[in-house]
Amino acid sequence: MIKKRLICFLVLFVCLFPALDANASDIAHLGFVEADAILQPSGLAIITYTVRYNLVPGKTMLAFTMDGFERLNPVFDNEFSCVITDDNTSHKINIDNLGGGKYDIVHYGDQRLGGEYLTYKIRFVADMAEAGYLERTVTDDGKKLVVFNWAPVQWDEAMDHYTFTVNYPLEFPDESGTREEVEQFLLERGFSTETWMNETYKIDYRVETLNSIPRVQVLLHKDNPAAMFHFRVQQYIAEDVFYELGETNFPDNNPEY
Repeated sequence: MIKKRLICFLVLFVCLFPALDANASDIAHLGFVEADAILQPSGLAIITYTVRYNLVPGKTMLAFTMDGFERLNPVFDNEFSCVITDDNTSHKINIDNLGGGKYDIVHYGDQRLGGEYLTYKIRFVADMAEAGYLERTVTDDGKKLVVFNWAPVQWDEAMDHYTFTVNYPLEFPDESGTREEVEQFLLERGFSTETWMNETYKIDYRVETLNSIPRVQVLLHKDNPAAMFHFRVQQYIAEDVFYELGETNFPDNNPEY
């Protein structure tokens, strides 16, 4: 059993910003969400969301609101972030800070967009360590680890699938590898997950080339999650993987952890 520090989760609530107070289901239905976290040795993370909304025939959409950034201070990549219509045309978006951890994702120029579906690409940088979602811990036998303990956006609708990939700052020795090879590579570096994660998600282990470096990736997948599904993640890895993490004392074996 792993002795853990106090665990906290970021829960983000997302809702459509409909016109004329119409119900969200009158405008669009959530199709799928695919999120990606590129973790840095310092505890910073580059987070990207790909969000598909399937529009009700004849309807148009203007915006939606993301809520729940209280403990993170996201720095959005406005050049990258956009909405793509079903004819593969990219349109600019504005990301407006409403305060209180809320952000409006609004089409540039208040342009309403229609078609079969809209695909949003949203990227930001945030300090996971500063927010307490990436921190040091220790096992009963004294092994020093870092725990990644977070939950990506919690949506107010059911969807076809929700996928979350975690890219560790860990270079794989080859340009590619089988699932078994990548898993063994991780295990040799202290990697583990909570039992409930294996029971809740489909999990795959991959190699993803980022900036010409083959990095280890853990893919988590959930088919047909219900509305308000809490995509909780709790994974451990050797502390030297995050070699730039700020100097923080490891917790002792005090029973409160």
